[in-house]
Amino acid sequence: MKRLLSRKTLLWIVGILIGFGILGFFLRNTLFHNVLQSKLDELKSRTGIEVHIAKSGLHGLKSIYIEELHAFKGTDTLAYLKSCDVNINVWGFLSGKGLVKSLSIESAQLNYQRTYSDSSSLKNPEDTRAPKSDPVSLLNSAYKQFQRFLPAQMHFSDLSLNYRDSLGSLNISLDTLHTAGHAFKGSVSFADPNQAQQWHLQGTLENGIELQAYPETKAALPILYSRLGLDFRADTLKLKLHNASNDQGRFAFKMMWSIDGLNLYHPKISLDTLGLQFVRARTNWSLHDGFIELDSQSTFTCNHVKGKIGLLYPIRSTHKAYALHFETLPIAADSFFASLPQGAFDETRNLKAQGTLAYKLHFFLDGDKPDELQFESGFEKNGFRIISYPGTPLSLMNESFVHSVYENGTLSRQFLVGPENPNFTPIAEVPEHLIHAILCSEDPSFFQHGGFIQEAFRESIAENYKTKSFKRGGSTISMQLVKNVFLSRKKTVFRKIEEALIVWLIEKQRLSSKERMMEVYLNIIEWGPNVYGIKEASQFYFAKNPNQLTLSECIYLANIIPRPKKFAWGFEKSGQMKGYLQDLNKFILRRMVVKEFISPSDTSGYQVDVQLKGRALDLVVPEDTNVVEPLLEPEFEELIPLVIPD
Repeated sequence: MKRLLSRKTLLWIVGILIGFGILGFFLRNTLFHNVLQSKLDELKSRTGIEVHIAKSGLHGLKSIYIEELHAFKGTDTLAYLKSCDVNINVWGFLSGKGLVKSLSIESAQLNYQRTYSDSSSLKNPEDTRAPKSDPVSLLNSAYKQFQRFLPAQMHFSDLSLNYRDSLGSLNISLDTLHTAGHAFKGSVSFADPNQAQQWHLQGTLENGIELQAYPETKAALPILYSRLGLDFRADTLKLKLHNASNDQGRFAFKMMWSIDGLNLYHPKISLDTLGLQFVRARTNWSLHDGFIELDSQSTFTCNHVKGKIGLLYPIRSTHKAYALHFETLPIAADSFFASLPQGAFDETRNLKAQGTLAYKLHFFLDGDKPDELQFESGFEKNGFRIISYPGTPLSLMNESFVHSVYENGTLSRQFLVGPENPNFTPIAEVPEHLIHAILCSEDPSFFQHGGFIQEAFRESIAENYKTKSFKRGGSTISMQLVKNVFLSRKKTVFRKIEEALIVWLIEKQRLSSKERMMEVYLNIIEWGPNVYGIKEASQFYFAKNPNQLTLSECIYLANIIPRPKKFAWGFEKSGQMKGYLQDLNKFILRRMVVKEFISPSDTSGYQVDVQLKGRALDLVVPEDTNVVEPLLEPEFEELIPLVIPD
């Protein structure tokens, strides 16, 4: 009897469950709509966004569909969706992966507008919930969700993002994307009001992403050109991205990428379009303890140059620390120069040389101890020797040559640097006081260093970091000379790099002597408005020849080099030097004594006897003019020079 009752009870339970199952099946759409509506109501309450859906529901128990979705905020349309079908993988709930069996989306559009207040139309000012701020946790969570919800099959068509800010509008459209197994294929378009470009995509999605992309036509990528002014063009782009670790407090990933037929242009990078045959990289990245780190064993290939690179940069850390490690493997010198980008290095790219070269740069800055900054940079050479110069010879300065002067990119003057020019002054006829004053003002160890002063760069970077501004540069006379003789005056990243490379070649290969370099420097540098060279400067300011200059006049001419066009504010209308310049004159005098260029006895009764007598007197700014005295400021350099000494 008890056994029979037990069987009846079991049958009742089974019957009730089946009944509820049948009832739930017929009421599934009602339950789905109730849950969906509650979520939409919560969204409206939290963000002010209203969502209207024309049709939605369940097909069976595993498929969800939505049709004609519109999202609004006030009068703004934020999103539109024509149709979406999601097929759920029930067994995925047991494994925690592959929850979505298939996903199909047709004709979707998202509109995003960024305002001047740096807020979007999706943000509700009344939403006071604190956002997650830990990037490692966010990335680990996002990667887990990616693994859980990545559909086994996907079909997308006509998906677009419309972005607008103060700079204009952008459109990114996923025209099509189809998957078959782990493989995918599709196309994406980028457009702004002036241009459009389509890229074709193919690859795989399995434990990461492998992507190959190539453009329909090799044109500037609108999203970079309109936002950053960067003209980026490529024949083919390949990317492999794999998660390496998602441990607590750390997110690591491996990224391999390559670009074939790369062309880049930006006015801050180079005057001309840069061209590289190919660039490859195998990199190991990690986020941890508030830093993003590129492992120093990461490798790269640029044309034929191979090397390693590492990086450390704070993103959320209260402790600031910065590191950069860059080195190239030994390579035949011919191959090194041939691998330099087209569009830059015109004076060095086609050099013919023998031997091998390798370069290494190490930089580390602890934000709490900036004065202990580490900076090492240099070439390692083995049997290196220049054989020929297909372009402008780097030994140009050893003979008479024509020097070209440019103002704002326009040729303003040319003159011969050599004894054939009556304004040329041999170094033997230049007062030693002038040379010594220039050394104290510009480059005290010019005759001893090899073109660079690493300690000066260390001090410069540390000082600029501490003051949070550019207060101090590190250019030597050698660098100033190369900039004037071989390169354009426009400041770009690659001009600065080429400047350092030419300086290294001239100094380390002894292509020109220090005395000849100083002689050329004295005869080409700008000393005033359309005043070039020491003879013109002596006549312009003091109506005399260089060998007649006094000690005070020599010091003044050395001080004016960084700002030659600003001389007019340093004098009274009578031509008498103003007080603050007299103080600067005496400061340089004391440095000359410390450097033992002059003896203390030579300064006995010293008076600053600088009186304009030349054409400069006619250009002095009137006494009542309200101007800021600028001559005490050092020359401003936008870029900290990259140095390559031994």
